[in-house]
Amino acid sequence: MAGAKCLSKLEPPLNRLRLRRMKSVLLERLGEPRATADAKALIWLPDSQLPAFEVLASGLSDEEWARLERKELDPLDEVGGVEGLLALLDGCPVSRVKRRTVVFCWADSSMVCGEWGLSTYKTPQRGYVVVTQDEVPLEDNYLILGAWEPAADADARRACVIRCYARNWIDCTLPPQLGECASGEQPLWLECLLHLAESQRGVWEEICSQLRMLWKVDRDQLRFVSRLSGLRTKRLKELYAEAGVRTSPARPAATADSDFDEDEGDGETRWHLLAQAAPIDPQSARFLLANYCCLLERVGLSG
Repeated sequence: MAGAKCLSKLEPPLNRLRLRRMKSVLLERLGEPRATADAKALIWLPDSQLPAFEVLASGLSDEEWARLERKELDPLDEVGGVEGLLALLDGCPVSRVKRRTVVFCWADSSMVCGEWGLSTYKTPQRGYVVVTQDEVPLEDNYLILGAWEPAADADARRACVIRCYARNWIDCTLPPQLGECASGEQPLWLECLLHLAESQRGVWEEICSQLRMLWKVDRDQLRFVSRLSGLRTKRLKELYAEAGVRTSPARPAATADSDFDEDEGDGETRWHLLAQAAPIDPQSARFLLANYCCLLERVGLSG
């Protein structure tokens, strides 16, 4: 009933969307669900990314779609974006759909510019993992990567997000694939990176190659890494010493080639030594990832 009421407020022909057909397409593309480890929830991990546009388009005939195009209407925008689409499918008010950003990326100083990220959307019934991107056609944006149920199950959300991140990080250019800057929901983002590094060869080396310019950390960075890694300051300083990184309360870490001190040696080699230990040493692993998140979030850095 709630879905029908929402439809009645839309402009023709969107007020005649076939919701049953849309739900059928969504479930078909999500595939077979799998139970979580505790068997209390279900997770969907589709074989391919599902554009929200495809689900919406399935609710209209070719004639109705042509009518939309003649009106030059953005159908997804007209229904209220992803939140509005999921509200229609779940039969709930848009206000009941809750979005939370898992990781937000942006780039503004290279040939690749824009913003993109990974978020979760929860209706009262089900949660969805969705990636959004700038400067892409409508049909390629708002990609549904997975889902879980019941929506309120925090462990199921965590498991679904971690699996979706590992399966889609390259296609969706999520760190460490690309990103000058990024911020994320912690500790979930760090857990995504940890699972990725443990499950896919070469990820530790890629992360350490991006850490090669970090040769000095300040007090703000030290606090950030300590809080995120769970390591005490004394142990952090020992690990920084192993990497040839100095701790300093005054000067922020280097972030560009022009700031790199050539006398500090080969930064990539120093971090690579820790990368070799990471698969067997949980402390080294969390230390590396916390520093990586710190670098992307630019904690304590000027400019």
